[in-house]
Amino acid sequence: MANHIQTFGLKFVDGQPVSHGDLPGLTFVQLVLNSWTQTEDGKIVLSEQLASETEVDALIANLKVNLDDVAKEAKKRFAKSKGA
Repeated sequence: MANHIQTFGLKFVDGQPVSHGDLPGLTFVQLVLNSWTQTEDGKIVLSEQLASETEVDALIANLKVNLDDVAKEAKKRFAKSKGA
């Protein structure tokens, strides 16, 4: 979806070839925060100030879509690294 905030992303780390001539496989993926702010006491803030139930619902829906997107991306990358 084009109209949602990309708060979460992925960091892919490729492995080393098992034997000579093998292509490196995908060793692991890390979920990362692409954007955030911090409070004065260092707490991570993922949203602007929300003033209604509607705003809370919209934010949570957006975060779920973003998490679903990164899960799909990670699964595609794992499948590609396994030659599927």
